[in-house]
Amino acid sequence: MAVDSDEIRVWMPGFELAIPRSSVRSVTRSESRRPRGAAGVHVRRGQLLVNGSADGLVEVTIEPPRYTDRTLSTSFVKERVDSLIVGLVDPGGFIAALEGDRHI
Repeated sequence: MAVDSDEIRVWMPGFELAIPRSSVRSVTRSESRRPRGAAGVHVRRGQLLVNGSADGLVEVTIEPPRYTDRTLSTSFVKERVDSLIVGLVDPGGFIAALEGDRHI
């Protein structure tokens, strides 16, 4: 995952998604959420979960929604993404990078 001045780029083997920073409506720690299942990329009802672990989860709300490419990770289905939940080593650093010098 990478954050620059224009976008958030999320990638795992076989999966990639770019989210414009202008589409980020909120970013919060997701302390109470515990993902079930395996690590990897999971899309369900507009939520994209990209996790290598269940620790350090952060949720990013996106509007307008983005759409995944048709890849093996999404069972070759184009999926709508309204929110991104990602497991991070440094969730506080990620939130600070997204908030930058503007209030989300």
